[in-house]
Amino acid sequence: MTCFRSLPSRQLAVWSLIVFASLWTAGCGDSGNSSNGAATGADAGESDIEDVSIEIPVLEPKIMAECTKCTEPVVGNVPLEVTFTLDMGDNDPADYLIGWDFGDGDKIEPSADTASSELLTVAHTFKYKGLFPTRATVTWRKNLKVSKTVTQEVEVLQPSDIYLSPITLLSPTTLFPNDVVKLQFDILNDGESVKKAVKTCFYLSEDDKLDDKDLFCGDMDHPEGIASGLTGTSKISYDTAKPAEFTIPETVSNGNWFILVKVDCEDVAPELNKQDNVGFATSLIQIDTSILAPADLVVTEPVFDSEETYSPGETATYQVKLKNEGEGEAKNFEFGVFLSKDKVLAYDDNGKPD
Repeated sequence: MTCFRSLPSRQLAVWSLIVFASLWTAGCGDSGNSSNGAATGADAGESDIEDVSIEIPVLEPKIMAECTKCTEPVVGNVPLEVTFTLDMGDNDPADYLIGWDFGDGDKIEPSADTASSELLTVAHTFKYKGLFPTRATVTWRKNLKVSKTVTQEVEVLQPSDIYLSPITLLSPTTLFPNDVVKLQFDILNDGESVKKAVKTCFYLSEDDKLDDKDLFCGDMDHPEGIASGLTGTSKISYDTAKPAEFTIPETVSNGNWFILVKVDCEDVAPELNKQDNVGFATSLIQIDTSILAPADLVVTEPVFDSEETYSPGETATYQVKLKNEGEGEAKNFEFGVFLSKDKVLAYDDNGKPD
């Protein structure tokens, strides 16, 4: 059985704020049938409706942006990957639709078919230079007019273009562990500035290609980054007055080695071409640790002629044996003879090199 009842116009005007508790209690009688106790007519309509308050949520979402190649605020070079996280506060994300507009034409439209939890964190790569206002819009599922949009600006700069000039060895070509190597070269940039700190790293390699087998020897910092070269090539120079330096590790083995230099070795600066970030010195170096083996000189007691007494100015003839018991070569040394009142060499003994 289908029943209809007209409502007063006052009730229809507050439709969004009322709930029908019951249109009737039992069946649908006409106005003349009162045996079942059901209320009828316009008077019954007012007694069948009760007011219910609906709490509109307070939306205060926030966007947090993270970027490994950005400075603060969010500024970086093309291509720039940024991860955005939406903080919903005390609101349950399941009650809302979430959409994203990255400001560069790419969007994630809100959809009832997509779980809101999947859109709390999104990643986007900006491929062009510009200032992009990234917007997240949160909409209440129960009433689409309840909505809030928050914005995070992202500034994207042109890519940098870093490369190395030819590298000149200023140190001798034969070196040993713990020796300091000095180099001359320029770090050049024809692109946008790099606003984060940059490192340049040094390696010893058996060939002129950088790979995991090469021996890391140290690095140097460029804490201010690298200046822009858009209006003219920017340059960081190392020369004879201010050379780039690193120390040869103790773990190096004997042989001939290439010296490799890599600018931006931590991959901070986004570039379209990174192949020219590595260079090698025009001269190889030779490591020969055997030359550093210590000598161990041993001298026997002198044996004099039969004479035991000498006068001042007289020549004393003696014999002595000198040998090297160490592994290293002994050269460029002096042999000294001293007169002493005891068998202990002291500062007041008389003597001179022989």
